[in-house]
Amino acid sequence: MEIINALNYFLGGFLEFVLFYYAAVLGSAKVFNLRTYLPLVLPVGILITFQLHFYNIAESIEYQNVFVVIGTVFKLIIPLLTLLIAVIRKLPREVEG
Repeated sequence: MEIINALNYFLGGFLEFVLFYYAAVLGSAKVFNLRTYLPLVLPVGILITFQLHFYNIAESIEYQNVFVVIGTVFKLIIPLLTLLIAVIRKLPREVEG
């Protein structure tokens, strides 16, 4: 049973990472008005790889305390604000054809 829980936790984290990575690359491509997101895949991946590196366990523990605040902002507050703005603006609108 513990293996199933560990596998579920691992796959959930992996899926979350993949979705946020894809959103970061796609959003960056839209911000820079690129036709395709492919040129940004490697640079964003390198930036994320450097960000995940910790020099010691104390730094890792300190980051976990800060991540609660950062995670709340990026995983809860910003998506809820985006949803609220979309509801207020009544998005997405149906395309009349």
